[in-house]
Amino acid sequence: MDNDNQKDGKKDKDKIFLSLSLFGELLYEIAIPVVVLTLLGRYLDKVWQHDFLFVLIGGILGIVLGVLAVYYKAEKMRQKIYGKTKEDKEEKDKKE
Repeated sequence: MDNDNQKDGKKDKDKIFLSLSLFGELLYEIAIPVVVLTLLGRYLDKVWQHDFLFVLIGGILGIVLGVLAVYYKAEKMRQKIYGKTKEDKEEKDKKE
């Protein structure tokens, strides 16, 4: 009986670590484009002597790219879990 409890505890820990790993990976997918493009915007603001124009553009563009990266990663995970894409399902529905 203790063996079963240990196995269940290990499974729970594995799920927690998997969830934290996925969370960290998605956070990384968002943070890198935002930071890099904001710093690039800061550099361009200094070069062309603007106040915050390129910082804002870089930050917004970084957020958009980060969200797109997370969307595509989530779509890949969905395909891996369920095995079909939306297009495959639509084609199947059209045939029926």
